[in-house]
Amino acid sequence: MKILTFDLETENHKEYKRLAAPFNPKNYIVEAGWSINGGPRKSVRFEEPHRTHIMVDDLNSLEKGDIINGFNIKFDLLWIWHQESLRNALKRGVKIYCGQYAEYLLGGMTQDVQMCAMNDIAAKYGGGDKLDAVKELWEEGYLTSEIPADLLHEYLVGSDTIIGDVHNTYLIMQGQIKRMRDNFPKEFITMFNHRMDGLLATTEMEYNGMHVSLNIGNELQAEVAQELQDATKELESFIPKLPEGLEFNWNSSVHKSCLIFGGVVKYEKWVAHEPLTYVQKTEDWPLFDGEPVDPATCKLAGALYVREVAEEAHNTIKHKGKILQIQDTYGSGKKANQPKNKKVKVDDLTKPKGAKKPHYFKFEGFTKPLKKWEGTQTDAYDQPLYSTSAEVIDELAKRGLPFTNALAKRTKLNKDLGTYYWQEDDKGNRKGMLTLVNPEDGIIHHSLHHVKTVTSRLSSSDPRIRLGSINFVNSGKLLAA
Repeated sequence: MKILTFDLETENHKEYKRLAAPFNPKNYIVEAGWSINGGPRKSVRFEEPHRTHIMVDDLNSLEKGDIINGFNIKFDLLWIWHQESLRNALKRGVKIYCGQYAEYLLGGMTQDVQMCAMNDIAAKYGGGDKLDAVKELWEEGYLTSEIPADLLHEYLVGSDTIIGDVHNTYLIMQGQIKRMRDNFPKEFITMFNHRMDGLLATTEMEYNGMHVSLNIGNELQAEVAQELQDATKELESFIPKLPEGLEFNWNSSVHKSCLIFGGVVKYEKWVAHEPLTYVQKTEDWPLFDGEPVDPATCKLAGALYVREVAEEAHNTIKHKGKILQIQDTYGSGKKANQPKNKKVKVDDLTKPKGAKKPHYFKFEGFTKPLKKWEGTQTDAYDQPLYSTSAEVIDELAKRGLPFTNALAKRTKLNKDLGTYYWQEDDKGNRKGMLTLVNPEDGIIHHSLHHVKTVTSRLSSSDPRIRLGSINFVNSGKLLAA
C-alpha cells in the first residue's frame, strides 16, 4: 500500500473572508512538498501566479486501497481538485486521510481537539515543532511568497535538524492509526473511513460553491431595507420624548433594556457655569486720546471711528449740533494718517464657559421582565438590566402587545438584512451573505467544518447556513445550488 503524504504552502491573500483560498486568482501554490510512505521528500517551488498541476506522476501511480494523507487535508485538496490525476485516483478507489479530523474523533470531539493545529499534536506522535520564524512572518503580514525561500522550504520539507510539515503529517498518521488499532474497536476505523468519504463530499461542495443571483439579491435587499426603515419608524413612535442631549441608541443593550422593561439611563449634557463666564476673544478697539474705546459705542465714518463727547477737546469737530471726537491717527511714518487701534481681550458672548455634567432619564417600560432574563449589568440607579437577545424578543412577541410586536418585527428584519443580504455601518463597511459573493461568477465558496462541534455534526460559516435544508429568506429566488 502506498501512502502519498503532501502539504502546500500557498500565497495568502484574503478575499470574501477566505484566507489563502484557491478561488482568488492572486493566490497560488508557492511550494508543494510530498513523500511516498514517509520516504525522501520531494518538492517544487513557484515564483509567480500559476495553476500548474503538481505530483502528477505520483498521483497516477496510486491504486485502489492507497491513501492520500494530509493535515486539514480539505484545504490542500481544494488547491488540486481540478487535476485529473487526483480525480482519476479517487475514481480508482484511492482513499484520503486527514490527521486533523482523526485527532478530533480520537479525542472525543472535545474543545481541545477541535480545529487542532499540527504543532499541538506533532510531538505526541514523534514529530517536531514548526519553525516559529515562519509563523511570526505570517503574523506580521508577510505574504508566503515574501518569506525567504530556504526558510519556507525547511518549514515544509525539513532538514537534517528540523522535521518539516510533510514528515510531521506522516508521523501523525502512523501514530493515530496505532491508537485506533490498540485502543478502539475495529468499527472505529470503519466509521473513520465513512467520515473521510464525507470529507471528500464537502470538498466537492466547497469547490463548486453556491450560485447566488446578485441582481435578485440586491433587489430583495432594497425591499428588506425599506421594510426595516418603516419598522424602525413605527418602533421609534414608542420612544418617549427625550430630553436634549439624550439620543436613543438601538445598539445599546442598556437603552433597549430600559426602554422595554423600564430603567434609568445616564447621559451627559453640556451646562453653562454659574455665574456666567465667557471665553475670551481679541478685538481691535479704536484709540481716543490714547485710550481704547469699545467700537460698539462709536460710529465708523469712512476709515475712522468718531464718538460723541460732551465738550470740545483734542481732535474734536462740530457736526449738526453735536461735538464729535475723531479716532487717533499716526502722525508720521508709513502709517501716517492711518487709524490707531489696540488689541483688547473681551468676553465672547456667543461662547459661555461650561462643562458636560451627568443627567438622568427614567424610562417607564412597556412590560415586565422574567427573572431568568436578568443580567449582570445595572442601570444608572443600580437596578438590574435584562437581556434583549433574539430569544427574549421572540418570547416578548408572544405577549401580543403593540410595542412587543413592533419590536419583534424590527429585530427580525434587522437580523435578516445583516445575515442574508447586506447591511452597511456608518463607516461604509458591509456585512452579510451577499458580501461573500464573487461578482464575476456569482459564486459563494462557503466553508463547511467537520471538526468544530462537540457532537461531531457538520457546521458551516461564511455564510452560516442550516445544514440539511437551505433556510435563507427568499431562498427560492436567491439561491440556485
